[in-house]
Amino acid sequence: MSVFRLPILSRLILSSAPTLRRTVHHSLPLPPVPPFTTVVPNSATFLKLIGRGASVHASKLESWESLFKSTSAQLKEAGVEPARLRRYIIWQRERYRVAGGKVEVKEVKRGVKKDGGERRRKMIRAVRGTEEYREKKRQEEKEAGVAPEM
Repeated sequence: MSVFRLPILSRLILSSAPTLRRTVHHSLPLPPVPPFTTVVPNSATFLKLIGRGASVHASKLESWESLFKSTSAQLKEAGVEPARLRRYIIWQRERYRVAGGKVEVKEVKRGVKKDGGERRRKMIRAVRGTEEYREKKRQEEKEAGVAPEM
């Protein structure tokens, strides 16, 4: 068998095998609900501390158990919108659960795009460089007393 055919064959065999990763998630028992602490005595305080406007939904997650046992679909039915906020609440909740309540609960600010984001970065930097070059030329011409070219 050729050396070049082996990766193709192995990919075919592996891709045809059934994947059971996501099908098991629903059958697993829920992790235990962590105890509340003096810093975080209830779900309303938890939502207030994680920020990003999550405290608006405190009435929908009244008990500590409902906060830690709700799935994303249940949060959506309760009216926790947008999806970004739901994911953020779930992320903070699991972070708190894994640490057993021994983690500092605080707001994590959203990242800011630099130079138009990853896809547009090259173009934005090129345009900015061109504009800076033109501005520099205008300043030099202004200082030399030459009329700018259009």
